[in-house]
Amino acid sequence: MDGREFLQTKSQSYDVIVMNDVFEHIPVDEAENMLSLLKNALVPGGTLVLRVPNMSNILGAYSRFIDITHVTGYTEESLQQLLTLAGFRNHTLVLPPKGFVWRSWRPWAPWCGWNLRDLLNTCLHRFLFFLRYSKAPQCVTKNIEVYTHRPLEDPPA
Repeated sequence: MDGREFLQTKSQSYDVIVMNDVFEHIPVDEAENMLSLLKNALVPGGTLVLRVPNMSNILGAYSRFIDITHVTGYTEESLQQLLTLAGFRNHTLVLPPKGFVWRSWRPWAPWCGWNLRDLLNTCLHRFLFFLRYSKAPQCVTKNIEVYTHRPLEDPPA
């Protein structure tokens, strides 16, 4: 039994489904159907968590082609468009924290709490997108992680 057959037998069975580093292996022409199956497997109000390589990142092509089984790449906008087409609502991107993060601070490495890597990554991407496009994406990390929800009531067909 493959994943699609399994999901067809699990109508409204799960509160949360997590798919980390899986969705980029599904061909784009099958992606909406897979999302519909996932939505059907969630209870109304249930949450789907997806993480995929971020094609908006300057190393996105490397992430896309490092594994020959990766068949699709997504930006935050294309992923959210696909989720909306499949009937999911209230998409929330997970973004790195801004400013000082106390839980990352160490007395022997006081610079750790400032998230300098994320800050430099964001500044670099904003500058590069400024040179070419009018607006930079919100998420420029290596991966896009999004939380989305099955509506409490599905719209009439």
